[in-house]
Amino acid sequence: MSAQELDQYRAQRQRLVTQRRRKRRQLALLRGEETGLLDAGPFRERIQALLDCQWPYDAIVTMAGAGSDQGLRLIVLGEHQRVERQLLPLLDVPVSVAVPSVLDSEAKVPALGATRRVRAMLALGWSHGAISELTGTSSSVFALGRRPRTIARRWRAIDDAYERLSGRRGPSSLTAHRAATYGYLPPLAWDDIDDPAERPEPTRCRDEAAVDDVVVDRILSGRTAEANRATRTEVVRRWSDTGRSLRDLERLTGWNTNRYIPRDNEGQAS
Repeated sequence: MSAQELDQYRAQRQRLVTQRRRKRRQLALLRGEETGLLDAGPFRERIQALLDCQWPYDAIVTMAGAGSDQGLRLIVLGEHQRVERQLLPLLDVPVSVAVPSVLDSEAKVPALGATRRVRAMLALGWSHGAISELTGTSSSVFALGRRPRTIARRWRAIDDAYERLSGRRGPSSLTAHRAATYGYLPPLAWDDIDDPAERPEPTRCRDEAAVDDVVVDRILSGRTAEANRATRTEVVRRWSDTGRSLRDLERLTGWNTNRYIPRDNEGQAS
């Protein structure tokens, strides 16, 4: 293509863009909607924040339900200083590494959330073998944290396993010990595991003297949750007070309830 033909192509493309923009504005006026272009700055910042999380352009477009790969690239490059209002949904896309259901199972997504979940499960004592059996994928790949992206299907499999295992200790103390040497922390250390800016807080896991009433209520209602020693002792006490068998509690939690019965009450427990 010669330089003249290239210029003609660009001019024709710009005319089409202008025509489409004019039609959209006319339709917006007929519907009583606001018209006019918006400052591209906030859109550029949001796109860049998502790119920094390892979201690809096509996934961002899908999550926003607006725009195009090329359009977003031009905004990031500073080619557009003003953008159309149709891109407003882009500002509602959260800066997170959680994978929404709107994305196809084979879509490329950030691997950070999967990496954090695998490491948290290892810290609880769930081995790679146990995690991989549940997920159908190699969890060790994610624990290493060397791949910035994975596919949505694998992320969801790991998330499902995390939901099943994060509320109780795993059977392997060796796995938990090794995870600790790597600095991996359990689920309780995280406030929002999908917040890319968050760092786990070890002190959330170390207050063994404090009873977590939320966790107590959760377990008493028949669900599982990670609990420190004081909380487990309170659960055992209140579970017994309701007349329920401690064997049922052990089946639910995997605990050895004898460890959490005060010595002066051991002979009274059933």
